[in-house]
Amino acid sequence: FGGAMQAVAHLVKNGHTRIAWVGPTAEGIQGLERWAGVQAGLRKANLTMPTELMLSSIDKAAIRALLSRDDRPTGVVAPWTSVASRVLHAGLELGLRPGSELEVVGWCPEEFYRQTRDMLPPGQMIPQVVWSIRDMAEACIARLAERRAHPDLHTIRLNIETRLRLPENH
Repeated sequence: FGGAMQAVAHLVKNGHTRIAWVGPTAEGIQGLERWAGVQAGLRKANLTMPTELMLSSIDKAAIRALLSRDDRPTGVVAPWTSVASRVLHAGLELGLRPGSELEVVGWCPEEFYRQTRDMLPPGQMIPQVVWSIRDMAEACIARLAERRAHPDLHTIRLNIETRLRLPENH
């Protein structure tokens, strides 16, 4: 949720007002929470996302159709690196210039940030919402130890901090 709000704030700061979503929302809690964070970020910026800019399909033809519209988005939140890569590849194939004509924000664990270069077109790093797998693992282990010591504790939900990481050439 928080990472999605950061992604939208970044796109809005860079002048994007037609922001799209590309990625699943029905497969698990992550998609739903990220989608909700995008909606909250848009609302905070007094923007909305028309239904036609929400693409739950990650099919390349569907992405190309979205980016070929007369009223196409210039900013895209694609909260999985593989999806962000598809969007960026499609945009480049359509001749869109990264940045002003198409800016994509993706997601990846901090520990894998550098490896995302292999998924993206050469020389095209993108802003990514990152989080620490180590922090997540340490929080889980601490909670497991706490539950072992106190078995009747209620289930809780922990949020791991996210941050927007900009490409080094930014």
